[in-house]
Amino acid sequence: MKYNNNDKNTSGNGAMNEGGVREINIREIFATVVRGKWIIFIVSLLVFNIFLFKTLLEEPVYLAKTTVFVGGGNQSMPFGFMGEGRRNLVNEMERLKSRNLAREVADVLLNQIYMDEDSTQIIPIIANFDEQGNFVSFASLDAIARRLQGASSFAQVANSDIIEVGIRRNSPVEAAVIANAYANTYQHRNFEGSRAASRQLREFLESQMRQRERTLQKAEEELQRYQERHGVVIPDAESRRVIDQVARLEAQKEELQIQIDARNNTLQSLQNQLAEQEPDVARGLTSSDMAYIRRIQENMAEIEFQRDLAISRNPETVGGQRYQDRIRQYDEELENLRRTLQKRTDEFVQTLSPGDEGYLRQLKQRIATEQIELQGLRIQRNAKERSLREYEREFEQLPAMNLQYARLERTKRSNEQLYLKIEEEFNQAIIAEQSEFGSVHIIDDALIPNSPVSPNLQLNLIIGLFLGLVFGVGFVFLREALSTKIRTPEDIKKENIVNLATVANMYGEVNRISNKGYVSLKGRVINGYVITITNPLSPVSESIRALRTNLQYAQVDKPVKTLVMSSPNPGEGKSTIAANLAVSYAHGEKKVLIIDADLRKPTLHNVLDLNRKPGLTNILFENLDLSQGIQKTVVDNLYAISCGDTPANPADLLGSEKMKKLLSALEEQFDIIIFDTPPILAATDASVLSTICDGAVIVAASRRTKVEELKVAVEAIENVHGRVFGTVLNKFDQRDSYGSAYTMQYYKYGSYGEAANGNKKKSVFSK
Repeated sequence: MKYNNNDKNTSGNGAMNEGGVREINIREIFATVVRGKWIIFIVSLLVFNIFLFKTLLEEPVYLAKTTVFVGGGNQSMPFGFMGEGRRNLVNEMERLKSRNLAREVADVLLNQIYMDEDSTQIIPIIANFDEQGNFVSFASLDAIARRLQGASSFAQVANSDIIEVGIRRNSPVEAAVIANAYANTYQHRNFEGSRAASRQLREFLESQMRQRERTLQKAEEELQRYQERHGVVIPDAESRRVIDQVARLEAQKEELQIQIDARNNTLQSLQNQLAEQEPDVARGLTSSDMAYIRRIQENMAEIEFQRDLAISRNPETVGGQRYQDRIRQYDEELENLRRTLQKRTDEFVQTLSPGDEGYLRQLKQRIATEQIELQGLRIQRNAKERSLREYEREFEQLPAMNLQYARLERTKRSNEQLYLKIEEEFNQAIIAEQSEFGSVHIIDDALIPNSPVSPNLQLNLIIGLFLGLVFGVGFVFLREALSTKIRTPEDIKKENIVNLATVANMYGEVNRISNKGYVSLKGRVINGYVITITNPLSPVSESIRALRTNLQYAQVDKPVKTLVMSSPNPGEGKSTIAANLAVSYAHGEKKVLIIDADLRKPTLHNVLDLNRKPGLTNILFENLDLSQGIQKTVVDNLYAISCGDTPANPADLLGSEKMKKLLSALEEQFDIIIFDTPPILAATDASVLSTICDGAVIVAASRRTKVEELKVAVEAIENVHGRVFGTVLNKFDQRDSYGSAYTMQYYKYGSYGEAANGNKKKSVFSK
């Protein structure tokens, strides 16, 4: 029965190409989906309803939005300290997300309490409620802050300095109230922060101005007392020049010291902020770039020193061409060095903290800039001290009578110049503080949203339908992949078992012939599944004829005369195939006997409308004459022996000597004898009969019989030295076609023949 199949087999999932790689069969995929359409429909409907139910139960969420513009703050500040330049939106986003801002907003909402003008509705986010929704208490500040952080979202509007603040809440009014509170609190915080920087400068300058005012007043009083004791002293022109120059240099040196102190304060504040982020960070910056920048600054200070000397020591040359050329040369050198310094400073600052982002990177770059400027101020101060020492030597050489006066005059003038400079900067700081309105401006207040953003019924249902289809199709293909049931003839061939014929599912055709499942013929009620009687030109009848032809050549030495029909399990259609095969043999001018050897659950008498008694058991036990047990059917040349009485030991009866003698007698009268036997896995009857017959045919049902069950059934017969001619794949669905053009054309051909011979078909039903 078994053979080596060298053909390229196909499976349910596609064909094997020459390289042994499985090819995807689109028709098979489509057929799999069509077969599982009801599973896909049910799974899709289930998932769809889950999404629908969840969406309907979900509480609506409203989104309120307000937009703020970040930029445009007052960035010009005296002495260059606390200037932030263009604000980094990444930093601003982090500030908006911070817990501290959330706490400030929470404090604002706790003070507001109600979200309506009538003071009847408490803002839900600040309160605790019981299960019935009754107010219990106000939440803590930290708890409200956490709720606010969970309800808020912040996003930068593309290609702009605008940040969108969004609040999601179940109440549209609450969402709008919180969004506006967030924007207003952020704006107020920014305003206070901006003024704090200006205020710090103004307070510093104010303290310096008061201190210098007292120093100036003291110097003026000492000069006045000297003049009262010694009279008015009028110094000569050279003395006045030296006094003026020394006073100017002292004022400049003190001014530089004030700037150094301011820079130190700023730098200390920045370093403290950095230490909070990175406790182990170094306070200073050392690199070859810093050394190079320092040399540039020192060169600038030296040129300024030489320029000052050129101006002050040769007053008689002022206005001359040589003097102007020299001063122009100094100015050009200074300008070139300034550009070089600016370029190298920018390059150096940009290379700092390449691994950091946002606020931390900006902070480190700011510290580097402050350190470079502080270094430059110290170099300038040292240069002024050097110049001052040069002039003090001249100052000490003034006439003795003018020296004391000159010292007092110098002190007074230097303090006066410094006081006036600080006063000027102080007035600018006051103006800067008063004109500082922050860099955050609210563009649009949040409006009460009209419709919820969640749940999105349409989107959720689309997602539910999509996922349902995905799960349904996936389940169908998974079931297909895990299934061990026989589906196509190729599944049988892969086990090296001969498939004699493939018979289509008869259900649709039977219903088309008679919706009651039977037909009346020659006074008898014939089961509609005997298609070879009811519609001999149908594709099913053609399949049975193909089975008959294959059986005729199953034995080389002699034709098949006795045949056992069985199946692995009940309900796989063995009795139907046996009856149809018997009719087909009869149509082929063979004298055929079909015997109901299923002594446990006989059905043949119902299929062909026969008498159950007398039957096989009566012939064997009661020694009846064969003519009494053999019944004629509605089909010419077709005779039948029904079951008869049900025996206690069917297997023993079928394997008895009486059965062998009966079979020998029947072989003399009939051309072909077909036994309808019980399922092989349920009883041993078929195996016993196969030992005295020419062979057996096993009927397997598509999508019902498992591969292992078929193999066990074949082995059960072969183990008793019986012969299995092959199998019949019954109940095959055309939608399981694996892409065989022959299969599809065959069924089309059958339909065509049926239509072309409609008159013959009608004659079958003549009574």
